[in-house]
Formats: sequence, C-alpha cells, structure tokens
Amino acid sequence: MIKYEFHFRPIKSLTQSERKILTFEMRALSGLVNGTVCETKVLKGEWSGIVLMLARHEGRLVGYSYSGIFDSTIVTCAHPAYDDEELINRLPASLKLSRKLRLMWRRVKIPAALSPSRLLT
Repeated sequence: MIKYEFHFRPIKSLTQSERKILTFEMRALSGLVNGTVCETKVLKGEWSGIVLMLARHEGRLVGYSYSGIFDSTIVTCAHPAYDDEELINRLPASLKLSRKLRLMWRRVKIPAALSPSRLLT
C-alpha cells in the first residue's frame, strides 16, 4: 500500500540528516526516471520555502512532488513501476490540496498542534 507524506516547509520539520537522506532518495529516483539527475533547487539540497508530497511503498520512496509555497509550478517524479497507481497525477493534485489547506489554516491562525503533518495515508 502506498503511503503519502506532506511536508510544509520541510527545512523546519525535518532534521538535517533526514533532509540529506531524502535528497539522496529523490536524486536516485530522478536519475532512475530521467536517466540523469536534474539539478533543481531541492535536488541540490536547498529546502527553504517549499512544500513537498512524498509517496512511499514499504518505506521506499516511489514518487515525489514539490513546489514553492506560493509558486504555481509543481515538479513531479514517479517510479515507472507504479504507473498503475497514477502517482504522476495523484501527487500534484494532493500537493495542491494540502498546500491550500495549510495556507488557509495559517491565515485563520489555527495552532500548529492541531494541523496534521500527514494529510493522506
């Protein structure tokens, strides 16, 4: 079963070692899918001002989607073996919904303790 994780500003929610491991996993997946590693901001290890949606199967990263907090451009990468799961469509849609909900919660000032860090399971 695929599990989804949403991270709003992962630079604050993840430790430096967790970010390094995740960067390595994302670079490996990007290399597998594209043949080369795209040198984007996140894949270089620059994590400020982004939102991130991850898809994992049995603990292994099988897809990711990320965007700037207020940016409309979304970058998505999904393992080809999981095409039947439609990750290439589900990840950006989930990221858009999660980002809108999180920004809406911030505007109405709901305490962070009440806002879920994982919206999808």
